Amino acid sequence: VSAGLTSSWTRNSDGSGGNPASVTDGLNTLIVQNGHTVTVDNGGNLDVKNLVIGQGTAGRLVIGANSTQQQVVVRENLDVNAGASLSAGSAGAPSHLLRVYGNILNNGDINLRPSPGVVVNTELFGAMVIAGANVPLFNDVTFKSGSSALTEVELNIDGSVTIEAGAAWSDGGFEHHVAGNWSVIGNGQFNATGTIVFDGMINTVNDNPSGALVAFHNLVFQ
Repeated sequence: VSAGLTSSWTRNSDGSGGNPASVTDGLNTLIVQNGHTVTVDNGGNLDVKNLVIGQGTAGRLVIGANSTQQQVVVRENLDVNAGASLSAGSAGAPSHLLRVYGNILNNGDINLRPSPGVVVNTELFGAMVIAGANVPLFNDVTFKSGSSALTEVELNIDGSVTIEAGAAWSDGGFEHHVAGNWSVIGNGQFNATGTIVFDGMINTVNDNPSGALVAFHNLVFQ
């Protein structure tokens, strides 16, 4: 399924219809074509097999247009191609949510916190690799129970990190920036070979009383 030229996904590319079933059942690939913008607003959420933003020069997907919480679920892979962008569009109540079950490749611009309050929180599931030419900017990131993530690019996390029980994050030897809190729950694992830079005004490390011992490789407070 390729997204049509539309400013809001509450209608089809020909101007008809409401929220198409083909991008809500988790079975199809959504391609946001070059020069097109898809806004996920209160007309409905997205649930797709794969999400491809841009075809090498442009393309935008914006999550949120007002205070209604919007959710984007990607059952396999999320690709943001060169010149394309994935961003938060509004302050949701509660915050908008991105759930990814496969790899994330960012060769464009992922900015899920363009300003304070205008955010999309991210939940990661399954076995995945986060890679690409450019550094993605996240708000809160939760590694969900059963997930196993390897980062092959630096992460800029302007919110908090939570590694749930049964989840694992391998940092890939990169330098990752975290502005919020850091919590490892139960037997959650952080496999550290790189550097974590805490660059927020206040950072609380492992504030969950049932959390495991936190081991860092290199640790910097800015």
